[in-house]
Amino acid sequence: MFIPYLIENSSKLGGISLVRCFVGGQSGAVSLDNIQNYGGTATFQSTSQLSHGHGIPIRTLNDIVAERPDFRESKLLKIDTDGHDFDIIQYHVNFLERQKPVIFFEYDITFEDDGPMEGLQTLECLVQSGYLYFVVYDNFGNYLGRVENGDVDRLIDLTVCLVSQRFLSGNPAIYYLDMCGFTDADHDLFSKLVSLETQVLFGDPPPYE
Repeated sequence: MFIPYLIENSSKLGGISLVRCFVGGQSGAVSLDNIQNYGGTATFQSTSQLSHGHGIPIRTLNDIVAERPDFRESKLLKIDTDGHDFDIIQYHVNFLERQKPVIFFEYDITFEDDGPMEGLQTLECLVQSGYLYFVVYDNFGNYLGRVENGDVDRLIDLTVCLVSQRFLSGNPAIYYLDMCGFTDADHDLFSKLVSLETQVLFGDPPPYE
């Protein structure tokens, strides 16, 4: 597993607290036998594989924050769980509404048969929870654009583009998207990030309101 690398890297940075568990919508554990490895990544496919016995613990964000109240002040929530991002977001809507962190997550529609609809439902959950601004990247980290004022039609367009890339073209140029979501409380951060990304065209970051 990657924990030894995480421990080594975080020790060099300092000021980092580690919680050794998976994050999910319900508490439990998953056996190492049920984890599927694909080169540099790993995943398990179904919550039906959860148990309450031995294995790697799975905990909810609420459980983790209850144990580590200092985490409540975290400004950024980054999720990259190879197929479970949508579940984690939807299970923790109340947490997101309460804490309102900037959220950076992987928008990959290929892990489940109904992945495109799960993706859209997740985005709608975020919009309804106050996440009205998104900065969108392709899976290589290239800036694709911004979504403002909870523009669901724009989010649908991005999902349709991704469906076409993955399932219709036969030679996809984009495999998944990365999205960074902001609430009104962090509109200044959204504006700053857009300015930083667009300076590749304009030179100095242009004023953006």
